[in-house]
Amino acid sequence: MNTSELNESLRIENFLLIVHILDIFEFEKNKNYSRFIRRILLSTIFSNQINDTKDGSCVQKGVSISFLKILFCEFIKIYMFDKKFFAQKISEDEITNILKHSFDINSMSKIKFIYFRSDLLAKIDRCLILNPEFKYSLKTIFEKVRIQKIFVHSHDSLKHVSYDTQYLLFLYVQVLYFHSWQDMTFFESLARNFILQNIESIYFISCNFLSFSESFFNNLKSLKNIYLIDSYSNGIENLDKIYPYIQNMISPLYFEIKSDKNIDNFVTINTNEPYIFENIGKNSLLTSNDSLITPFEFKNKQYQTYLFSTIQFISSVFRFSFSVSNSSHIAKKIFIIIQNIYIKGFIIENACIYKNIRRICIWDSTLTNKFLADILIFPNLEEINISSCKVLSGQKILYKRHENMKILFFFYTFIDNSNEIIDFVNCMPNLKSMDLRKNTNLNIFDHHSQNNKITLNYLEKLYLFDENEYKNDIPDISNLKSVTSLHIGEGYNYGSIHKLFYNKNLKNLKNIQKLSITQFEIDKSDTYSLQECKNLIYLYLYNCKFTDISFSQLFDSNKSYKLEKIFLKKMFLTATDIKFLSKCIFLKHLELQIYNVPKELIEWLKLLRLDKSKPILELVIHISSKFWIEIGLLKEYLHLNTQILYII
Repeated sequence: MNTSELNESLRIENFLLIVHILDIFEFEKNKNYSRFIRRILLSTIFSNQINDTKDGSCVQKGVSISFLKILFCEFIKIYMFDKKFFAQKISEDEITNILKHSFDINSMSKIKFIYFRSDLLAKIDRCLILNPEFKYSLKTIFEKVRIQKIFVHSHDSLKHVSYDTQYLLFLYVQVLYFHSWQDMTFFESLARNFILQNIESIYFISCNFLSFSESFFNNLKSLKNIYLIDSYSNGIENLDKIYPYIQNMISPLYFEIKSDKNIDNFVTINTNEPYIFENIGKNSLLTSNDSLITPFEFKNKQYQTYLFSTIQFISSVFRFSFSVSNSSHIAKKIFIIIQNIYIKGFIIENACIYKNIRRICIWDSTLTNKFLADILIFPNLEEINISSCKVLSGQKILYKRHENMKILFFFYTFIDNSNEIIDFVNCMPNLKSMDLRKNTNLNIFDHHSQNNKITLNYLEKLYLFDENEYKNDIPDISNLKSVTSLHIGEGYNYGSIHKLFYNKNLKNLKNIQKLSITQFEIDKSDTYSLQECKNLIYLYLYNCKFTDISFSQLFDSNKSYKLEKIFLKKMFLTATDIKFLSKCIFLKHLELQIYNVPKELIEWLKLLRLDKSKPILELVIHISSKFWIEIGLLKEYLHLNTQILYII
């Protein structure tokens, strides 16, 4: 530890007073703020090591989670932990939304916690064992400024953590979140060592346990609530009790589909005969749900148990999944897959069912425009996925406006009447993402259709791959005002990028943040096409044919850009390209699949390796084995931990 940074020593009671003041006044959380916290931490640690006092008069200070996060992070940095351990892949907002949607708790305030990855816990554990100074300092600070809410995300298996680590980090915890855990070993150890005596609420989110038992919670005297959200176990024993529970959830939907009102809507494709519905069998239901944790696993009345899980039903044509909660007898978030069938319509009259249908997928089927109109009646439907299908135009249909639709996919599908699909899409004014790939006769952005155009004011993501048969024309997306993520291909001619970004009606594309271009022909006519895309952070170029131009000439080398991630696949690099890349000061990730290795690339990597002031660039390079001399030089200058070389 570098004591040259200290200009005074802080006793623990003075440190706690400063912490309390900083937390109350909520100063701006910037680099200077973090440096100040680091400084007072160093002073306190140094002072208390010298004096070695055990002042029982110091009372514990309750501080906000936001302050505690910074305090803990700066404490760990003092002992030079790698920054990667602090990468929080799941935010408080995401967890808050998961709980709101799972249990309909709309009044819930934002969840806050200290985030641990399991590998960070393992690192702390090793440091506690090997470094007595670290152990003493951790105890000095965090026995007084206590951590009460912890989120533990499983990165690798965590089979053993010492008692000291458990005691110092978890003893005062009141709320504990586990995410993506595969076994209960770590939790069992905490409970067995009587560490969790203050625990009031435990959340298991997206866990898949080898075994699960209520006995794990017997030692937790303060426990009030257990929440299991999309968590499962391979060792469920009460299958006979589960069957009626599952059947009661699934049967209402299945009986609606096979009722008289749908009797003519489902036809077997091969025989053109009415489809004969299968019965719901006990074995099939139990086989599909044999890892489901249900209320039958819990008998202890000391605490409340809340479960939110997915129940499934699978037959040759239909697949259903229901999100269910033990706080409600109504299935929520219904997901329907229909495959290998001819569908003429789809009628659901039970309000408890049709109001909860969120997603519908149709695969390898033939369907009519009446079916498309029928599913728009479901008010909370958010996603439609139509893949490898035929969409037939029948009687004239008036599509109902649908305010809640967010995502639309058409993959490898033949469309009988493209204009009808335009009407269908325009009935979804709040659509956020549209993905059109490898479809036949689906020309909804065609310049040749002047009378009927797609108008979506809130579309953010657009995927267009081989959707337009007129390769000399760019898609007409002039009515899309808010696209920030555009993925487009394949086979557009020279000048297409220039037309796309210099069309006077497409000024909105200047604000694009993510751009993916696949199999375009690019030449000098496309020069500077992307020069105004100053908000672009993600660029993906795949198998594009460059003639008398390099990729960097799509930009203006005299301007600065916010590019953070660049993927250049199946192309040649030039010295001009390397110069452009070296000027991308925000670049964090670069992936190259290149046909050549310019010497400027090696020189640039050499400079990056020598310049310790810059963060290490995540780099992946795919090159041919024939460049054996260049491969040797690249290996010399690549950073072993974050830069990878694939030889193909």
